[in-house]
Amino acid sequence: MPSFPRKCLGGAGPAALVALVLSACSSASTTPSSGAETMSDMQADVVISDVDEAADFSTVSGSGAANLMAGPAVNPGLTLAVAAAFGQQCTPAPAKSPTDPSNGDADPVPDSVRFTFDPPCILSRPLQTITRSGIVDLLDPTPTVTDFSREVKFTDFTKTWDRIVSGKTTSEKRNGTRVITGDANALQHSVTGFRTDYTFNNGSTASHVRTWSSTFTADVPGSIQNDAPLPDGTWNVTGTSTWSRGSKSWAFNVTTNPVLHYNASCDTAPRFDAGVMHVVVTDNQTNQSYTITITFVPGDGGVGCGDPQRVKS
Repeated sequence: MPSFPRKCLGGAGPAALVALVLSACSSASTTPSSGAETMSDMQADVVISDVDEAADFSTVSGSGAANLMAGPAVNPGLTLAVAAAFGQQCTPAPAKSPTDPSNGDADPVPDSVRFTFDPPCILSRPLQTITRSGIVDLLDPTPTVTDFSREVKFTDFTKTWDRIVSGKTTSEKRNGTRVITGDANALQHSVTGFRTDYTFNNGSTASHVRTWSSTFTADVPGSIQNDAPLPDGTWNVTGTSTWSRGSKSWAFNVTTNPVLHYNASCDTAPRFDAGVMHVVVTDNQTNQSYTITITFVPGDGGVGCGDPQRVKS
């Protein structure tokens, strides 16, 4: 089974938007390899990846941090921010429009700013190349109210991993909008018809279209900040989605019980050390159903995060 070896940022202030826009905390693909995995393993991996991704878009430093995306020639701070987070810089930096976005309510989210990855942004690693292309829009749906509200819209935003040794390529393409509201105690996330298209290393493809609602509640009331990493807390997720592969499709019904516990100190994904996800899967061709139970457990030594346990029944 995949081990989700993705290094996460932890995201301090300016680096948080870099993480949001570049999604470059990934040092490896979180997509299933489509190799020896079973279908239920692949379906579980997609759900795990999607719920972990929500943490990356929970807190962002907006107008000030967004200016880092102008590139090192305009703002040398980008070099330091990216170097601290990733060890190297994404080249070229995505184009930002407008270059100086307005922020009428002076909260950390600008009124509207677009990042265009054309030409694509490239991160070179020792064993792989990670490429970003497409468009990401960051918007404030309440531009006259100082609050936590934000929308993150993806238009053909594609991440591609090219492995140098094996020569294999995998990719994820996202289309849809994530809406976030809340306060310093809790955040509400919602996606409607959010689509992710996958290309596996053997050339096969799949897609996941989901309508999910989730609530993050901080362990310490009042500890959520717009321009700081997400603190420890719980995720309660419900929703439906459709997973398609080839000519077949499956309907997912996703719930969490007990709720997932997010561990902010984790440096690998998925960043949960407790809780259970229940995924009722229905084959749309045969109408037969089964359940995938995903249990999150602490890592080695009883601390941190570890590989989730997947059981099909």
